[in-house]
Amino acid sequence: MVTDSGVSQSRRKRIVDGLKQNDGFPHIMGIINVTSDSFYEGSRSLSSEDAIERALAMWASGATWVDIGGESTRPGAARVDEESEIQRVVPVIKALRKANPEGLISIDTRHASVAREGLKAGADMVNDVSGLRDKAMIETVLEWEAAICIMHMQGEPGTMQTK
Repeated sequence: MVTDSGVSQSRRKRIVDGLKQNDGFPHIMGIINVTSDSFYEGSRSLSSEDAIERALAMWASGATWVDIGGESTRPGAARVDEESEIQRVVPVIKALRKANPEGLISIDTRHASVAREGLKAGADMVNDVSGLRDKAMIETVLEWEAAICIMHMQGEPGTMQTK
């Protein structure tokens, strides 16, 4: 359990309070991809500044969560190395945590190293589209006492539609 400055306790409180906020109603998650090739063009932000501005607008419009991703996982997408992914998402997460200390932030990644850096920067949840293929992911989530959204993906982005 990570206890740096009460990070885990404040994360847990943010998640619980945020979920109570819309108790009984659907929660909206705004999607921001700091990529040029994500599936939905409307989710793409090519700069940290644009991503931050869009995320703040999403919260102001009623989103409970803002999901920040740095690697496209659309069919046929090229792999992004983990360090590049970290460089894309961490500045955005840090700025959002500073701008909205109570806002709920999700890090969209399939790599435990990226999840760890995103959680360290202030994310509350990991959104793993690969279904925990990275064996270190669950340990990272448990260590940081974060929430997790586990998805399913057939193969890798470059091969997911190959039979």
